[in-house]
Amino acid sequence: MRKIVLSLFCLCMLSCSSDDDANVDNTPAIIGTWVISQFNVENDAFDLNNDGTESNNLVSESGCYQGETMIFNANGTGSITYTTDLELTLTNSNNVETFSFECLVDNSSYNFTWIQLENGTIVADNNGDPTTITMLSNNTISRSTFFEYPIVFVDANGDVISTSYSESDATNVYVKQ
Repeated sequence: MRKIVLSLFCLCMLSCSSDDDANVDNTPAIIGTWVISQFNVENDAFDLNNDGTESNNLVSESGCYQGETMIFNANGTGSITYTTDLELTLTNSNNVETFSFECLVDNSSYNFTWIQLENGTIVADNNGDPTTITMLSNNTISRSTFFEYPIVFVDANGDVISTSYSESDATNVYVKQ
């Protein structure tokens, strides 16, 4: 009986493995390429695509910003690439407001460094200009930004009387590719 128990004990010990965690991927979820899906303006909504529905998402309303990416590398560096920028103009003529917009080619990119804090928040820094990246899920992130557009006042003849600017907080949402 003692030999059977000893044999079972040895068999159990030999069948245990210390490499059970060898296949765990410890790569932070942020590593990879992220593509913009939304540019949400906080305090304004627009119907730029004339579908009869106002939205605060400038990507879906204008078609601008398509292809904007953020890349996070495992070594703590990254880059953001812009493809277009939205030039939005509100014209007020005889108290009738109309919006017009144009997607301007931007093709600029900026490098940044990033760290992930213990609470999961990512802080990206572009030459002393930090921004907070929030993981919404394993395949969605967001970052805070702002949006500014001119308000042009014109007279009945279409001549510009004055121009001011409206600024709003905004949030960009990216999905992982």
